[in-house]
Parts: sequence; structure tokens; C-alpha cells
Amino acid sequence: PSFPPSLLFFQTSKKILLEEQPEEYGKVTGIEIIEAELSSDNNTEASVARSLLEPFLNDPDLETRLRAVKALYKYDRPEAEKIITGLARAKEAEKIKSFCRLAGLLRPETAVDLLEEIYSGAAPEIKKLCLKAAADIKNSGIPENLKQRLERLAASLEKNGWITD
Repeated sequence: PSFPPSLLFFQTSKKILLEEQPEEYGKVTGIEIIEAELSSDNNTEASVARSLLEPFLNDPDLETRLRAVKALYKYDRPEAEKIITGLARAKEAEKIKSFCRLAGLLRPETAVDLLEEIYSGAAPEIKKLCLKAAADIKNSGIPENLKQRLERLAASLEKNGWITD
């Protein structure tokens, strides 16, 4: 029987996952193969991208999950934004750390709103990650009103002793 190319690539990526060592290398290679297949088709459907990347989006390895979300963002921006927003609203430190690394993919207004939400009750380690995410967003050519909000957030962090050089 003839299989669609995306299914063959998915099968290949699963095989690599099982055979390559170390495990993270195989996962990254699997995501790279999926990305190559998705980018080779100019009309990639979001549902195809989502189904191919689904196993990686729930992977226990942080780097694998982050890479999968970034890949999904290229093909299904609303779904990737929903995942990133969910990470921000999670009560688990690891998920919030993931959000801070992905915040730059969101619209700046949304990212700033979420960073301000997280900051209010965050632990010192998370506050430092919020500051780094805010600096990345601030340097991305955003409107002046958002820059001012980010500067207030940074000033608050500094005032409360969270910024140490």
C-alpha cells in the first residue's frame, strides 16, 4: 500500500526516537524530520502539523517540548499560542519557565499581560525569568506604552531586590 509522505516521515521519526542515543538527540532529530516534511509542502494543514508534533508537545523533556511548540507555531499559530498561554497560567514552576522562554512568540500585548500576572506571585527564580522574557520582548520593536509597562515591571524587580548582577 501507498502511504502519504507525512505518515512515512512520522513513522521514520518514531523509528529514530527508538533507535538513536541519547534519547534527546533522537527526539530532536524526529522533530527536524517532521519540520522538513511540513516545510516541503506549501499547503501544510494545521491539523497535520498538530498530529505529527503531538507526541513531542507532551514529552517529559523540556527542550523537546519547547522545540515542538516552536515548530507548531509555524503551522498552527492559534494552537501554539493557546499552549503558551496555558503554560503561563499553570501553577507549576517548570511550565512557567517554559512560558518565559516562549513568550516572545506571542503578540507583545498578550505576553506583557501574562508576565505581569505571573510576576505578582512568583518566586525569585521565576521573577528573574520574567525579567529576561520582558527584556527580550522590549527589544523586539514594540509600541512605547508596552515598553513603559515592561520598564515598570523591571523597576519593581530591581526595587524588591530581585535583580542581581
